[in-house]
Amino acid sequence: MPLPIDAFLPGIVETLHAAGRLVIQAAPGAGKTTRVPAALLEAGLSASGDIVVVVPRRLAARLAARFVAQSYGEAVGQTVGYTVRFDDRTGPATRLRFVTDGILTRRLLHDPTLRGTGIVIVDEFHERHLSTDLALAHLHRLRQGVRPDLKVVVMSATLDAERVSAFLADAPVVTVPGQTFPVTVDYLPPPGAVPLSRQVAAALERCLREGPDGDVLVFLPGMAEIRACLRECAPLAARHNLALHALHASLPAAEQDAAVRPGPRRKVILATNVAESAITIEQVAVVIDSGLVRRVEYASWTGLPQTTIGRVSQASAIQRAGRAGRTRPGRCLRLYTEADFNLRPPFETPEIHRTDLAEAVLELRAAGICDISTFPWFEPPTAEALAAAEAALHRLGALDAEGLTAVGRAMLELPVAPRLARLVVEGHRQGMVREACRVAALLGERDVRRAATVPPGYGQSDVLALLDTFETANEAATVARVRQVEQQLLRCVRRLSPEWLAASAGEVAGEVESRLGRCLLVAFPDRVGRIRRRPDGEREVLLPGGGRARLAASSVVTEPGLALALDAETQMDGTTLVRLASQISPDWLLELFFDAIEETDTHELNAEGRVVRFRRLLYQGIVFEERTLPTVEPAVASRLLVDRLRASGGSVWPAEPALDRLQARLAFAAAHVPEAGLKPFTDDDVWAAVEELCPGCVTLEEVRQALQQQRLSALLLARLTPVQRAQLDDIAPENLLLGRRRVSIGYPVDGPPFIAAPIQDFFGIRETPRLAHGRVPVTLHLLAPNRRPVQVTTDLAGFWKRAYRELRPQLARRYPKHAFPEVGGE
Repeated sequence: MPLPIDAFLPGIVETLHAAGRLVIQAAPGAGKTTRVPAALLEAGLSASGDIVVVVPRRLAARLAARFVAQSYGEAVGQTVGYTVRFDDRTGPATRLRFVTDGILTRRLLHDPTLRGTGIVIVDEFHERHLSTDLALAHLHRLRQGVRPDLKVVVMSATLDAERVSAFLADAPVVTVPGQTFPVTVDYLPPPGAVPLSRQVAAALERCLREGPDGDVLVFLPGMAEIRACLRECAPLAARHNLALHALHASLPAAEQDAAVRPGPRRKVILATNVAESAITIEQVAVVIDSGLVRRVEYASWTGLPQTTIGRVSQASAIQRAGRAGRTRPGRCLRLYTEADFNLRPPFETPEIHRTDLAEAVLELRAAGICDISTFPWFEPPTAEALAAAEAALHRLGALDAEGLTAVGRAMLELPVAPRLARLVVEGHRQGMVREACRVAALLGERDVRRAATVPPGYGQSDVLALLDTFETANEAATVARVRQVEQQLLRCVRRLSPEWLAASAGEVAGEVESRLGRCLLVAFPDRVGRIRRRPDGEREVLLPGGGRARLAASSVVTEPGLALALDAETQMDGTTLVRLASQISPDWLLELFFDAIEETDTHELNAEGRVVRFRRLLYQGIVFEERTLPTVEPAVASRLLVDRLRASGGSVWPAEPALDRLQARLAFAAAHVPEAGLKPFTDDDVWAAVEELCPGCVTLEEVRQALQQQRLSALLLARLTPVQRAQLDDIAPENLLLGRRRVSIGYPVDGPPFIAAPIQDFFGIRETPRLAHGRVPVTLHLLAPNRRPVQVTTDLAGFWKRAYRELRPQLARRYPKHAFPEVGGE
């Protein structure tokens, strides 16, 4: 069958021969995945070796290899073959190999120059998997260095072709139009909060009623949604004689092939984004798009990888719709609004910006790249993400100050994530490598973990419970897949260096549960949390850094204590749910991470207001051992008590006029003789004086009693030096001598200083007394014998000359027993 790209193949061959690198932007259905590799093979452009085509998914690799092999009239494994995890269909005669991106990056670890390969084609680059980004960067380095003869082709339906071209040193760009079959797009948003499975069933019923004929491909975010739709659509399928098929990466190859192979009945294929690109399902004429995808992301605040359901980008939605028009005019029903589509981001966020980079950094360090920031990334990750990955590898023991360790080299040989590889390596040291391989296989199969249901009574580890029950709790195909991973890991362990195997073998001691718990701790050292029960009875996990998560109701871990949070996801309400936990012993932390243990000696105020001293051992901020000490440090206790009193607000000491007068005198001195440097006491000064009362106190009540017995003004005055006290007495004295009697001076906040005394006390005083080195006159309140003011003045001399002469006869008549001399100032 002719395809749109056929007319462009001679130009593609010629351009690649001349330039050695090429970017092909071909619309969905153009035929790039199968036609371009075959054309390059037939043109003999890879005389120095074979052609490797990198595709994003195992299913795509198998189908593409089968299609090209059939066009040659051969079986897969002869001229054309494929290599995916657990399935290698190649032979000595194979010249064209379809592989997944993970297979290529792993090959680059052992064969960094790609000996025997002449052309590498990176297909569906727009999906921006981390492995694909790494592969392209490695290929670019090879072309610029030891393999200038290596030819590189990058292909996609929706990519930024100019950007890829610039990265590959201005590679030529070939744009190929797609198929000409139109696809009608309809938008079917739900009328309300309708479950996704019902939306799909309603859309399917509409397609059956309105057409067109042909198979139906439904895009769903994950296995759970596929299962729900299978149940919801089963009655409809029975009425219309439809064949229902699931299609996702975890299915066995035979079931995947059955889903995409033409059949006698009309099919409804319920698929994840595995069917989005790189494969053509020939009889599909209708696409139902949920607009959703399940992604594995990295939650930095908890340190846990989590799966989230999010909206696909516009590029992915267009790619999905294109599945309906590959071989005939088609129709796409989107289960959301057109406005929603227009608001979506144009492209997917590259995986490099939303995933853990530990595996990538480990591979780069193994390649001899010490400064990861100098690696020629197509799109560099953030410095923070790289630093976090380096720190994680140091915690796992894969890296040290010298670089890659023996543990790190062993981890690289295991085709699983770094944490799971570390688990297997530790399992060898603990003498239980088979069990460790099985646990790694289980933890690596996310859908197995999520689907597992464990009856209560299985101790304190969800992992052990899962290990015991997964064969009976899962389908046979799932069990076989886990076994397959387990056996692959065991084979890889056996291929490790005999010297390393001998040197790393440890003494086998302890129960299986204890040894497996140590393996998990070594693999997840940053996931230690503390389980506790909330007042409502729910179990929650306190995480390093202060985060909190809810423990799933299905978890068998019931007792409070230390535990590893091994698997988590963000819920719709924004909270984090820990699905798998495994309790650990504090002794394991001391045994395995002694250098990371922090010991603290702290004083705290308990609910009764008493200072208590604790000696604690912490790991990443999580307390795992605590003792109460019999004695407290007096200075620390004092500070703690004062801080609590201060934070409680209000005055805790009795009213003391002398304190107010002292503060007023200091304020007066600061305002009128600033050069003296005297200032009122601050709140900090006051509380410091209170603290001086506290030595020996261990309760708040004892401090309050001490304050009742001690004048605070005296404590504050004692904080002044002798020189400062003398200055204060000189600038703002407490009282003045009037004749033979001392009279207190008032220092109001909002007025001048004053004294109030009987007028007789002022007889013989000619001038107004002055304060602040003579700068401020004292306001005088001259009182009659009845204690009422006769005069208020700051000009005593003027008073004697004028007002007193008028007042004297009146005062003498009213108070005949008191003397009122004619001249008051003498």
